[in-house]
Amino acid sequence: GARRRGTVVELWVIDDGNGIAAEDQGRVFDDYVQGSDHGDQQRGGFGLGLASVRRSLALMGGTAVLDPRWAGGAAFKLTLPLFDPQMGTVRCEAA
Repeated sequence: GARRRGTVVELWVIDDGNGIAAEDQGRVFDDYVQGSDHGDQQRGGFGLGLASVRRSLALMGGTAVLDPRWAGGAAFKLTLPLFDPQMGTVRCEAA
């Protein structure tokens, strides 16, 4: 879902998969990190997706956080500042 909160837009990405193990929650945004093995679940990729999302959002002044309270899957809150054309160009510092 999405909603506007003042000068920020919040986006929620939620799935109903196996969730993220407690021991993995502190490092889900680290490079080359994949979650713990859930038995029959097959994984692909390099563990860069969430790290790339967080870096990209940071370059635009936004954030990406895991909601650890979510049960039965995973929930991420992404935020982005809204652009105000009357304020002109906004300079973003590299993360």
